[in-house]
Amino acid sequence: MELALKQCEARGVDFAEAFRFQYIISPVPLSPPGMKAIRFAKQHVYSGAALPVARLKDADGIVFAVLFGIAVDKGGLLTFRRNIEDLRVSDPDFFISLARYLEDVAGRYTLLVSVGDDCRVYCDAAGMNGVVYNKEKRCVAASLLLCLDDAIQDHPDYDHAQIEAGLAKYTLFDTRDSRVRRLNPNCSLSLTDFSETRYWPRDEAFERPASELPAIYSEIIATAHHNITAIAARHACAMPITGGRDSRLLAAFLKPDLGKVGQYYTHIVNYASRVDHAIATHVAKALGLKLESHDFRRVSGQSNATKAQQLALYQTATGITAPAPAEVMTGVIRNIKRNTVILRGHQTDLLRAVFLDRRGEGARKNLRWQIRRLMPVSPPNMTNEIFLRFEPRYRAWCESLPPATRSKQVDLMFAEIYYSSSLGVVFPGLTRNFYLSPFNSRRLIALALAIDDEYRHQSKAVDDLVERMAPEVNRVPLDYEVSANLDLYDDPEMLKAWSKQRVKDSVARAAAIRGRAKPRANPARPDQPANRKPT
Repeated sequence: MELALKQCEARGVDFAEAFRFQYIISPVPLSPPGMKAIRFAKQHVYSGAALPVARLKDADGIVFAVLFGIAVDKGGLLTFRRNIEDLRVSDPDFFISLARYLEDVAGRYTLLVSVGDDCRVYCDAAGMNGVVYNKEKRCVAASLLLCLDDAIQDHPDYDHAQIEAGLAKYTLFDTRDSRVRRLNPNCSLSLTDFSETRYWPRDEAFERPASELPAIYSEIIATAHHNITAIAARHACAMPITGGRDSRLLAAFLKPDLGKVGQYYTHIVNYASRVDHAIATHVAKALGLKLESHDFRRVSGQSNATKAQQLALYQTATGITAPAPAEVMTGVIRNIKRNTVILRGHQTDLLRAVFLDRRGEGARKNLRWQIRRLMPVSPPNMTNEIFLRFEPRYRAWCESLPPATRSKQVDLMFAEIYYSSSLGVVFPGLTRNFYLSPFNSRRLIALALAIDDEYRHQSKAVDDLVERMAPEVNRVPLDYEVSANLDLYDDPEMLKAWSKQRVKDSVARAAAIRGRAKPRANPARPDQPANRKPT
C-alpha cells in the first residue's frame, strides 16, 4: 500500500478518491486514508468509502464471508439482512456447495470466505471488481499499487510502452509488476499458501441440442431480468443506449420494468457516437424511454488541467500509465450522478461470439491466433518469438479446463482471461461510478455457450432474444446497417428499409423456433453467413 500513498503524493491525487471503490485484504494492520476498517478471519480488511460491503450469513445465521461490491443470487441482492439458505458452514463439503452456489451469482464482487481455519478469496466470473495478489506480502487488493510497498518491478515479458499507449495489455493474469498476479476469476485463492484452485467450469459439456433453444432463451430472459431488477431495487442505476445490439438487448431484458432504471443516456464523444445517439433515440422512442444525450461539446469546465487531474486519478487507481476512457477525459461522465451503478452489457458479447472470427477444430488448435487476440503486444507486432514467450502459459491454461468444456476454449479465454485483464483493470479505475454487468453469472455464461458457435457469431441469438422480448426495438436499424448521413435517420421508410431483411429473418426464425413453421435452416447451425460484420 505504501506505493499507492507515494504515487498519490507525487501526482497530487487524493488517496480516498482514487480508491473509493476498492479494497485491501492484509495480514497486518494498515492505515489507508479514507478507507473503512473491517476485522474478519484474522485478516485486516479495508474498503473504500463508496464500495458496498456486506457480511454474509449461512442458512443458520452464521457469518462466513465479507462481500465487496454488488452481487445477486436467485433470491435477490446479497445483503446482511438475509441468510443464504443453500449454504451451511457445518456442511463438511461447504466449499463444494459454495462453488455450486456461485454459479448463479451475478454482479461485480469479491468474496472473502472463512470457515474454520480455511480462508479463501472468490470473485465474479469476469474479475470485474479487480483481484490482484502479492504472495510475498500475503496481500490481496483490487488494484496493483495497493499490493506494493516499494517500486514496481517491471514484468520482463511486456513492452510497457505499447501498453502505456493503449496498444496492448498485461494478460494471462500478469500485472505490470512481476511479483503481483491477477486471480483467475474462476479459481479460489487460498490465503494459507496463496494457491489457486479452479472450481468452474465443471466437467460438463456446454453444448445443448437445437430443440432446447426456446428453453435456453426463456432461462436467459428470466435470469437477466431478475438480476437487473434486483440491483435496481436497491441502487440508483443508469444504462447507456447505443446503436449496437448489446445495449438494446440489456434494455429489452428489463421490460416491463424499464422505469426501475433512473437514467438512460448516450455519451457523444466522436462522430461514431453521434451515429449511436441518432439510433438510440429511436430505440428509446420504441421503449417509451427518456434518453439523455451527453455531448462532450457541451461539457463545461473540462480544462487541460482538469483532464490531467482525471488522468492522474485514473492511472493511480489502475496502477498503469495507460489512456483513460473517453467518457472520463471528455468529462461527459459528469452527467451521471456520483455513485450511480452503471449497467453495461459486456458478457452479452458471448451471445454474439465476438472472439470467434475463426471457428471449428482448426481454430481451437491455433494457439498463435488466440494469444494474438489476448494482445500481449499490438496485434500487428505479434512475432514467433513473442508467441513462444507466452505459448507455454497459455497452453497450461487450456489444459486447466475440464476436457468436456474445451470445445468452448476460445469463448472461455475471452470470458476468463481477456475480461479480467481489461474490465478487471479499468472498472476499479473509474472512480465516479460503479460499473458492472448484470449478465455475468456463470449460469448465464453457460447458457450463452450452449448455443451453436456459428449461430451466435452471426448475432442471430441476440436478434432472437430482442425479437421475443421487444420486437419494436428489433425493427430499429443497427449501426452497421445505416447510412453515415444523419439527415436520413428521421425518415421512417429509410429506417424500415435498413432493417427490413434482418427483421424478416428474425420473424422467420421466431416462428421456426416456436415450431409454427418449418425452419429454413437448423436454428443451431444456420447455413447462410452474415453479409456484413454485425455489432
